[in-house]
Amino acid sequence: MKHGRALNMNRSSYLRARALADRVITETLKRDPDRVVRAITFVVEKLKSDGAHGSAEIEAGVVQLCRELGLPWKETMN
Repeated sequence: MKHGRALNMNRSSYLRARALADRVITETLKRDPDRVVRAITFVVEKLKSDGAHGSAEIEAGVVQLCRELGLPWKETMN
């Protein structure tokens, strides 16, 4: 979901969408943790190549996400 689109959603719709996304990630993590790591790694590489975010900002986001998911963050930053 693009950031601008999220801003156009009402808070209730956004929270439902966020809860659904969290559940998909959690279920996928249970079934195939390597897939989640690959997806995060892909997004990190995309963000780095886009150049819209600094390395420190990307790393901070990945560290936080991995903490929430219980993943080792260093694997996703290579």
